[in-house]
Amino acid sequence: MMVSFTEKRACSRFRIPEALISYQKIRLFGKRTDWIERSCHLYDLSRGGVRFLARESLAMGTKVYLELTYPNKQEPLRLSGIARWISEHEGGPFRFHVGVQFNPYGNRRKHNPVESLNKIIDLEKLYLKP
Repeated sequence: MMVSFTEKRACSRFRIPEALISYQKIRLFGKRTDWIERSCHLYDLSRGGVRFLARESLAMGTKVYLELTYPNKQEPLRLSGIARWISEHEGGPFRFHVGVQFNPYGNRRKHNPVESLNKIIDLEKLYLKP
């Protein structure tokens, strides 16, 4: 029996070949831990979040600070968000899929800069396959 599936995400997801994610946990008062992992493989990205492969598991609800590096760019894309789901991944040293929802964009405290959204839109134009 085939189960129908309706995509609930409003933003299209896309992949960037050779893109990597590094992340830190955000603690109380916005303090960040040391880097938990460097050079995790980006699985896909959208305006609203990111999925990446990780060696370590994160608890759902963990606040994170991310740096996304990708080919031909010197400066990483920096965003904060919250881990919304984690699942196991078969094979290799990267044992987990991690899904992070980005914090809103804007000028308020704990928001991501609007410039980050603009960079994601530019990347979307380059990498999103119709």
